[in-house]
Amino acid sequence: MQEFSILLLNATKTMGTLLEVANLLSVEPKMVYGWLAGFEQPPADAVPNLTERLRDGMTPRSGAPSHPRRRAADLRLAA
Repeated sequence: MQEFSILLLNATKTMGTLLEVANLLSVEPKMVYGWLAGFEQPPADAVPNLTERLRDGMTPRSGAPSHPRRRAADLRLAA
């Protein structure tokens, strides 16, 4: 449960809004607020699934690699 709380706090800081975190977890934003404020606890059987979703959502996605010659072409155009 401690790991979930830390991940939840980090996710809200990283994503910026409770709505984004709630969408990631497929729950209502008021539930996320309740968990952060300590008013409520998520169901014990759902914590592993929610923790996994937070981990996956916080993992940086690698974008498509740029074309290897792009920078060289940009330099030629600037000169």
